[in-house]
Amino acid sequence: MGADSPQNLLRHSALLMAATQVANAANLLFQVVMGRTLDPVQYGVLSAMLGVVLVISTPMDALRTMIAHYASRLAAAQRGVEIRALLGRWFGLLSLVAVPVLAAAGLLNSTFSEFFRLGEQRGPIPLTGAILAGSLYLPLFVGALQGAQAFGWMAVAQHSWGVVRLLVAAALVLGFAPRAEFGLLGQAAGVAASAVLGGLGLNAVLGRRRPAATTAMEPGMFRYFGYSLLSLGGFAVLMNADIIMVKRLFDPEIAGLFARAGTIGRSVVFISMPVALAMFPKVTSAGEVRAGSRGVLMQALGLSALIIGAAVALVTLWPELPLRLLFRDAAPTAEMIRLVRLVTWAMSPLGLVYLLLHFELAQHRFRQSLALVVCAVLYVGAVAWRHATLPQVAAALAVAAALALALLLLIAPRERISGDGAPELQVA
Repeated sequence: MGADSPQNLLRHSALLMAATQVANAANLLFQVVMGRTLDPVQYGVLSAMLGVVLVISTPMDALRTMIAHYASRLAAAQRGVEIRALLGRWFGLLSLVAVPVLAAAGLLNSTFSEFFRLGEQRGPIPLTGAILAGSLYLPLFVGALQGAQAFGWMAVAQHSWGVVRLLVAAALVLGFAPRAEFGLLGQAAGVAASAVLGGLGLNAVLGRRRPAATTAMEPGMFRYFGYSLLSLGGFAVLMNADIIMVKRLFDPEIAGLFARAGTIGRSVVFISMPVALAMFPKVTSAGEVRAGSRGVLMQALGLSALIIGAAVALVTLWPELPLRLLFRDAAPTAEMIRLVRLVTWAMSPLGLVYLLLHFELAQHRFRQSLALVVCAVLYVGAVAWRHATLPQVAAALAVAAALALALLLLIAPRERISGDGAPELQVA
């Protein structure tokens, strides 16, 4: 049975989901420590800064997708040794972005601090800039390991940051002071750890041998990256822009309470993401319909729907449980319970959206996935137009997420190739 056979989807999904559960446990404990230690204002600051990281770094998952796509094709063509040279070229290009990000966070600290209503706090913006700059490189490691179907090392590179973040941040907020900056320092330490472990994984999988030829940047790679960036950018706005908009539009304490509901809702989406990552290299193609890919998609959709449905049902029936576990809120108000349910329902379609988006990108098709950009614009516009209450924000997200899922469900599974195929692989 080959590494990319559909029969291995469940096994590889189970491996990634097991690793994800370790990351989820670390993330849960991180949220417990932060939620119980920080007051609502400090928790709102931390959530807003991490929201900025997610909104910007999630589109950069396009880099992981692109690297995984081409690494998978190189591996299938018995040219895996060229993956290392490919990564080297992209590492240099990303440095042209990382350095200005660091500079902007330092030079424009006061401006950004005023925008996010941080008061006298000046630490969160530079720390967020450092996290963003470091996070730019992580998709290179994760994407190459995913494309080579080295899922064990991929899981280590992708999820080790969560454990390191928990240990560092907990030590700081409990040992020194309950400040948002210490949570961000934990995040920065986690990013650094993932980069180091990702490099070790690549050496273990690819070896240290260099390719004989110099890797050239194929124009098709930039096209793939650009379209993926737009598609995943739309998904990032749907997934993470809520807390940024609420932090800007509402009182800091109200924003902190909404951040709690958003943390619970996003957990429902995160729990199904490993299925999409395991599916991706199994359905990768240069534009042609690969034998068995539709069957893999249907299997992945069924598994994801089952996982998401169970998580939504749990939050719907017992919303007090995550509030008590995460934030020590033993007696939440009826309004808070309602908000948790609304946000969870609103976000739940995004788990399947993420899966379908990855199927389209793996098949080297972009036109349908770009519909996410339209949904994201509609979402932001709806919130800007009407944001008198928090449920209105949740309602706008629910409509946009449901529309995105409907568009991909109607088009993606039935789509036939119509000129969006990729050229022959020429990256070396």
